[in-house]
Amino acid sequence: MNKRKIYAENRLVRLVETREEDAYTAYENWQDPETIKGFNGRHVKSLQHYKAKFEDWEDGKWHFYAAIQEVASGEIIGSVAVSNEPHDLAIWLFAPYRGRGLGTSAFLLAANFATDALEIGRLYAGAMEDNVDAQAMLKKCGFSPNPEGNYKTTHYQTGEEFTELDHIFSPRLLP
Repeated sequence: MNKRKIYAENRLVRLVETREEDAYTAYENWQDPETIKGFNGRHVKSLQHYKAKFEDWEDGKWHFYAAIQEVASGEIIGSVAVSNEPHDLAIWLFAPYRGRGLGTSAFLLAANFATDALEIGRLYAGAMEDNVDAQAMLKKCGFSPNPEGNYKTTHYQTGEEFTELDHIFSPRLLP
C-alpha cells in the first residue's frame, strides 16, 4: 500500500492526500440521509458526479481538500475542505465513525492547519440552526458565533426555510 502525504496529524486522526479511489467510499457515505440532511448543497446523484468534486480540488475550486484517516485503523473516515474566499471549513465524516470525537478532532486539526500552515487569517464554518451537535462541535473547536454572517435560505430537498448560522475561527481571538 502506498503511503499518503500527511498534511497534519494528532493522536486520533490525520489529514492526508485524497486519492481517486476515495471517491467511491465518499459517494456511498453521501447517500446516507443524515449526511445529506446536514448539507444544503446540490445532491450528487451518481458516482461520476461525485468524482467531479475531486476534479474540482485539482482545478483549484477548493483552497484545501484532504481525506481524514483514523490513526488507529488507518481507514479513511471522511474528508475536510476549505473553500476559496471566504474561507469556509466543512467536514464530511462517514456514518460509522460519528459520535466518537473523531470529527471534532479532525475539524480542530483542519482549523489549525488552515490558519497556521495555509496562513488563513479568517476561517468560517456554518451550521444549520437546528443542528445543535454541529454548533457544539464548532464551540469546542474555538469557533465563535458570527451573527452578521447568518443568512436565511431554503433547504434544497425539503423547501423549508431556515437560518444558516455563521461561525468564525481566528487564532488572534482565542485566549
